Amino acid sequence: MKGVVFTEFLEMVEEGHGLVMVDQLLQDAGLAEVGFTSVGTYPCADLVKMVVSLSKRADTSIPDLLFAFGDHLFGALARSFPEAVAPYRGPLHFLEALDGTIHVEVKKLYPDAELPKFQTRYDGDDLIMIYESPRAMSDLARGLIEGCSKHYGQKCVVATRALKDDSGTNVEFRIQRVREAA
Repeated sequence: MKGVVFTEFLEMVEEGHGLVMVDQLLQDAGLAEVGFTSVGTYPCADLVKMVVSLSKRADTSIPDLLFAFGDHLFGALARSFPEAVAPYRGPLHFLEALDGTIHVEVKKLYPDAELPKFQTRYDGDDLIMIYESPRAMSDLARGLIEGCSKHYGQKCVVATRALKDDSGTNVEFRIQRVREAA
């Protein structure tokens, strides 16, 4: 997993809980000696250890933490890579291009990046996104979708439905733009 995910997670924890909590999570996960950098690559299991520790210490569910982190992460990525979000006119337009354009560019920069797969289609005005990843972080993906909506200033309602089983590796997101009342 790319280091930017780790550095942004730790940034979110510091903003919400302080440096002491960051140190505690690193200690709990046995990662106190690891110096995470945004360009490094680290095992996904290390992020999972920190999320589990934060869940216990902050008495917050893992799905809620992953969702909040996804929301935070989209904003951080949009600030760091404004050229990646600028060409799109709104959240559905951006999300529709995620797998076919955005992830293609990410793979050019980071060939070893292990990205989730997204299939998209429209059902009327709603965007249907099928998430597939062995990492089972669909709550993080849902948070990224929320962060994307906020970035573009377009409120969306996101409904989720587990596919195949309830493991979180295959999830359907139905994204509906909320129309402003005239």
